[in-house]
Amino acid sequence: MAVPRRSLAQDSVVYYTLTVSVPFFLLLSLVTWLLPLNPDLQPQTLQTAEIRSAEHRGRAHLVQSVPSLNYEAQCWCPSQFTHNMVEYTNAVCGAAFNLRIQGIDPATRNLGVSLYDISFSDLIPVSAGDHKDKEFMPRVSNETQSETPTINIQTPTQKESSEFLRLKQEKTDKAWHFIHVKTPFVLFLFAICLTIPHLVWILMSGLVGGVNVDKTLLSAMSAGRLDYDSRRRLYNELAHAAGESMRACSWVASALYLLLKLLVCAAVLAELFVVHGSLLPQAKSVGDDLKLMPRSDATILANNANDALKNCSNTPKPTQDMGYSHKLLLCTMQIRMLQNIQTFTLQCIFNPETSTSFLPFSDQNGSRKEAAVTQARVWEVYEALYLIVQTCLVLVAVVNVVSLLEWLVKLVAGPCRRKRLSPNLPADACLLLYMADQNAGPEVARVFAQSGAWGRGEGKENIALNE
Repeated sequence: MAVPRRSLAQDSVVYYTLTVSVPFFLLLSLVTWLLPLNPDLQPQTLQTAEIRSAEHRGRAHLVQSVPSLNYEAQCWCPSQFTHNMVEYTNAVCGAAFNLRIQGIDPATRNLGVSLYDISFSDLIPVSAGDHKDKEFMPRVSNETQSETPTINIQTPTQKESSEFLRLKQEKTDKAWHFIHVKTPFVLFLFAICLTIPHLVWILMSGLVGGVNVDKTLLSAMSAGRLDYDSRRRLYNELAHAAGESMRACSWVASALYLLLKLLVCAAVLAELFVVHGSLLPQAKSVGDDLKLMPRSDATILANNANDALKNCSNTPKPTQDMGYSHKLLLCTMQIRMLQNIQTFTLQCIFNPETSTSFLPFSDQNGSRKEAAVTQARVWEVYEALYLIVQTCLVLVAVVNVVSLLEWLVKLVAGPCRRKRLSPNLPADACLLLYMADQNAGPEVARVFAQSGAWGRGEGKENIALNE
């Protein structure tokens, strides 16, 4: 397949804008069109696991009563205990203490741990039978006893459930339409909009006429294998032919080229306005709506349970001591060795845990955060995509606007042209000389500039283009 030839009547800014930006947007359009077809990114796949997880948590936690407060142990261990031994000792003694305050004998759980409440004034009995009357039996003080609070949890009604399902379906359809239809279609339109100025320029150049800069420079470059005199003769003939074309109208080619530059700038700025003012804010808003939207009725029920527990005045707080804070006990722990069983008697103090995980539907458990991770990452990808597109459009817009102003100065501002070209040269002749200098080489530009074929000039003047 033949590669399209670069037009010699365009500068490098227009050429690279067309040949780089258009394939870039076409590639992004293809990728964003194929990406939602991934089974892992289907809306049903994104929500099925999340809904099942939320419903499972809801069923598991709704059967629980007001949660009890757990205690952790801090034991004075022998010096030969390693770090892992100390952690095990604290864990097993703490487990025995929590079982005791719940009315369960630790011996029934085969922990090999017994707790004794022996004051410092009393001696530790040597006989195992003398320990029975010293076993720790919890008693809650009157200050901390309270009636079991009544918690009213409102379940979603049928109307609320249908409204929730309708809202969820609307938001899901809107998000799916945005990522599967709107994003690839808009990116494809961006590529088309950048090619329209080039097509308009080619069509207008063929209809209006005037000097054909591309064919003139292509013919001049084909004379590279000729000898010096033949090349100069051919260059002069091409210059005279271009001068004959300019006599009818000396501004058609330059006006069309400035129109091309202006249309390219307008297309890039319009695309930048669409991305910055519409697409990027919409991607952020749709992503935020999906993150904040509950996943199922079980999640709504869980949120209601959390609110009820937080508003219950008789619910134990994590800082309440329940009558056992800073309780000093002796923890007798048995460790099974290879040939015998070793017994350790340790002095332990028990304090309530500082964790806030006592709320069954607490955000700390990660139910709502884990449920939104997958969709959040999907929308982060699309937000990053539009940020990249916006940055690229800003760079392309700046380069094209600066190039447009530069060509306006070259072709229109007469006083600014006196330093490089004669002010008597027509605008199309200036365009031809500048394009020859950029695309055909300095020799072609020098011969064209020294030619007296432009119909206005002072004869064979030496016009320096590279000053």
